[in-house]
Amino acid sequence: MTKRVKTYNRAMGQTAAAVLLLACSVGSVAASPYSTTVQTDHPIAYWRLNETSGTTALDSAGTYSGIYTNALIGQAGFNTGSDPAALAATFGPGADSLVGHMSLDVATNANAIFSVEAWVNGYSQTAGAGIVGKGPSLGEEFYLDCGASGSAFRFFVR
Repeated sequence: MTKRVKTYNRAMGQTAAAVLLLACSVGSVAASPYSTTVQTDHPIAYWRLNETSGTTALDSAGTYSGIYTNALIGQAGFNTGSDPAALAATFGPGADSLVGHMSLDVATNANAIFSVEAWVNGYSQTAGAGIVGKGPSLGEEFYLDCGASGSAFRFFVR
């Protein structure tokens, strides 16, 4: 599963996508217009997941870099036609394939407004495969994953 994630501490503007963007074969997106649009919305965190080596997933918007675990990095991304350098990270199919260890505080009170956006390849994923979440396993504060059918998505808040 190829993923890109960004989070906001406010509702997203019209230039950004809705809560979730899905496509059949999505990975990395061209650096020029898309990345510029993302940065224009001032996200508190934005992981392009386009590193070519190492274990650090750099936060392009701030200081919330994460650590890759069991991921293949430097893979061909989605939009290689307009950006030959477009790269992506691939996660799965095994357990504990993720970017983690970010101390990012969003939605810390009951009235907090936030948005989460992810580009993923949702075709034929394992049911319950996580896409983005916050909180400990089985006690998430919010979670976006593949639903029971494996190709449906669900978002829930506890």
